Amino acid sequence: AKIHILKQFTTPYANTTIGVSVVRANAKIHILKQFTTLQLYLLLLIMLYMLMQRYTF
Repeated sequence: AKIHILKQFTTPYANTTIGVSVVRANAKIHILKQFTTLQLYLLLLIMLYMLMQRYTF
């Protein structure tokens, strides 16, 4: 959904291809940052869960 909104945002500026590519690159970086932080958070949660399971029984 976010990617679609960003595509709609960049289409009016199609005549300035440099600006569009910069905006798209920034959007991709932003999405990747969100994705990696979420992955790290989930990984930490899974590790904590595994530790709790191991040492509670």
